[in-house]
Amino acid sequence: MAYINLSLTEVLGFIDKNLEYNRERIKNISLINESQIEITVSLGRIFPDMKVLVSYNSYINGKLYFNVMTKGGIKVLMGLMNEMGGKKINEFIKLEGERVEIDIDKLISNNLKGIRVRDISFTGQQIYVTIDFF
Repeated sequence: MAYINLSLTEVLGFIDKNLEYNRERIKNISLINESQIEITVSLGRIFPDMKVLVSYNSYINGKLYFNVMTKGGIKVLMGLMNEMGGKKINEFIKLEGERVEIDIDKLISNNLKGIRVRDISFTGQQIYVTIDFF
C-alpha cells in the first residue's frame, strides 16, 4: 500500500502540461477554493465566456464524483467532451444530471497493471490517494 499527497495546484499544472485540449475553447482552469475548480469555456465569438464550477463530491467503488454547480454547465461539459474526446473519453467519464463520474479503476487498468486506488479524499487544497499494489 502507498499513500500519495498532491495539491490541487499540482494536479491542475499536470493537466495543463500533459493533456491535450482545445485551448481556444477552454480558456482557463483554476482553483477557486479547497475542492472547487472553475473552468472558463468559450462558447463562440458572439457569446460571452461561461464559467463552470466543479466541486468534489465523493470517491466510491473506484469512481470519483464531482458536482457541477453552474446552471447549464453540465451541457457545456457534455458538448466539450464529445468535441474533444469523443468515444475514448466517454469510456471513463459520464455526465448525469448535475454530476460528473470518473471511473478511476477503468482509467488506471487500461494504462497500468497491478495498481488499484483504494481511496481518494480532499482536505483543503490537498488530495490524499491510497493505492494498493497487487
